[in-house]
Amino acid sequence: MALEEHLKKHFPHKHMVLLLNKSDLVPIWNIAKWVKYLSKSYPTIAYRSSLTNPFGKGALINIFRQFDIFHRDKKNISIGFVGYPNVGKSSVINSLKERKVCKAAPVPGETRVWQYVTLTKRIYLIDCPGTVHVSEGKDDVESVLKGCVRAEKIDHPSYYIEHIIEKGTSTVI
Repeated sequence: MALEEHLKKHFPHKHMVLLLNKSDLVPIWNIAKWVKYLSKSYPTIAYRSSLTNPFGKGALINIFRQFDIFHRDKKNISIGFVGYPNVGKSSVINSLKERKVCKAAPVPGETRVWQYVTLTKRIYLIDCPGTVHVSEGKDDVESVLKGCVRAEKIDHPSYYIEHIIEKGTSTVI
């Protein structure tokens, strides 16, 4: 994980929390396995963004409260939401605020600039554009398979079918 390595190397004082958003789209047993596995390294929360009925919101707010207590010496606490395009970073912030404060869309690339949103007097949430780390020697296949490219921007969609099938048969969950 390139982001994790970057944070550990350059910002070892930063905290990382893993948020498994859109958990309602995955079988519960699968989410439970991932939470158990990822929790060995970082606090991990299964989440469903919803303005009216979010899941995991209480657990996430509790972690933010712990940050607030732990960092009493700081004037402000900024919490950045970082991840691939179209994973629901803006939607999570909207669900925490219980209203639409960040523009969200079902296509990648909607968030184009950082947006700071006040959660409490001291805690600010940062909605960031999606990030994609493309490994050396890879072409655009990786970005397309990760859903980071708008479908209408793909010139020859059939080119990716073989890669999708190959990825599907080699992935073990």
